[in-house]
Amino acid sequence: MNRNHSLVVKIERIVCATVFILCLVLTAAGAAMIYSTSEIGLKKEIQICARTLNNIYDSEFHGDFSDSTGQLKKGGFEITNHDFERIVRQINCVDDVDFTIFWGDERVFTSIRNKDGTSAAGTRADKAVVDKVLGEGQEYYYRRVNINERYYLGYYIPIMNAQAQVVGMYFAGIALDSAMENTVLAMLFFALIGLITMWIFITVFHYHVKGLTDDIADINQYLEKIAYGDFNAEMKQMNKQRNDEIGEIVRHAEKLCVNLKDMVENDPLTGLLNRRSCHNKLEELKQQDTVYTVVMGDIDFFKKINDTYGHACGDVVLKNVSQLLKDSAEKYSGWASRWGGEEFLIVYPDKNEDQVRAYTEEFMNKLRKMDFEYKGKVLRVTMTLGVSACENDDENSDKAINRADKLLYKGKRDGRDRVVFNTDNNQ
Repeated sequence: MNRNHSLVVKIERIVCATVFILCLVLTAAGAAMIYSTSEIGLKKEIQICARTLNNIYDSEFHGDFSDSTGQLKKGGFEITNHDFERIVRQINCVDDVDFTIFWGDERVFTSIRNKDGTSAAGTRADKAVVDKVLGEGQEYYYRRVNINERYYLGYYIPIMNAQAQVVGMYFAGIALDSAMENTVLAMLFFALIGLITMWIFITVFHYHVKGLTDDIADINQYLEKIAYGDFNAEMKQMNKQRNDEIGEIVRHAEKLCVNLKDMVENDPLTGLLNRRSCHNKLEELKQQDTVYTVVMGDIDFFKKINDTYGHACGDVVLKNVSQLLKDSAEKYSGWASRWGGEEFLIVYPDKNEDQVRAYTEEFMNKLRKMDFEYKGKVLRVTMTLGVSACENDDENSDKAINRADKLLYKGKRDGRDRVVFNTDNNQ
């Protein structure tokens, strides 16, 4: 069988695909969960950072922010970049958090840098932020705020004056690529665990499926042998003892073998071996260099029985004579076969004509005393037998059978109801 078409490979492919998809789904779900959990934590962190920045400025510089001279002030105190950097350093939060103080929508003080490394001060806030914070005066969390073509998680707090007007914003944020670095590592770790789990699952599955498919292959080989006429094939004993569906298949297969063997090897009416099976067994004796003696028998006046009482009566006679022949042959380690019509061939391995003489005399005496009942009538029949031993190990079985057949017809000509032996004929 082509390995690529074997059952175990097909099952493994299905399972691998299923497990792979399952791992992808679990990894995606895990990644989403990790990302969501990480984002919640980061949101809380930058929210605290933004509020801390607000609180520090309110505690150190009392009063409102103003920018009447182009210089940002708070309560009359001039706000410098030095003060901004000092206050930022005081805030205890995660690494890589950036801070900004907006006057209106313009960044006045910020730790965010442009691509060339210069300060991003002077750049403008995103329109969505301006509308939400400056327009509505609400704190705002932005998942993907674009600052100088770099995306941030940002938290904005409005700066209000004494008249409750929004004049600016505090900002604390962390770049997404930096924020997600640990998250990505966690996701990769999660994916690695998934792959390892998949490998373990497939390995264990392969072990069990391989055992199952080996058992199925054993059944397949058994059925293949039966299909080609080998009815002596055997299956593993352990498969016969299984209590699952495989065990049921094994038992059904064995029953099928018995029935097929009976159909192929035995005559359907008498139950004796048919002519083909008898030839096969004779060939086995030849291959084993076993000598044997054959007995060719024919029921006397069988046509008259059929013509007088009908074929149904003839079948009854055939069945009963066959059973008697079978019992007689098997009693002395031989076998009987229906050769055709009312003709029978009995074979005795490892027996010579003198030994078979006693067997046939015993059989003939039983047959002569045997009554056949059919529809209230009692019949008796006789047989004529021709007996010939295989003369040597190399002799073709057909020669011995032909000699026995000729002796049978000699007995018919001499009056029937008798046994004719080749040794007597040669004397």
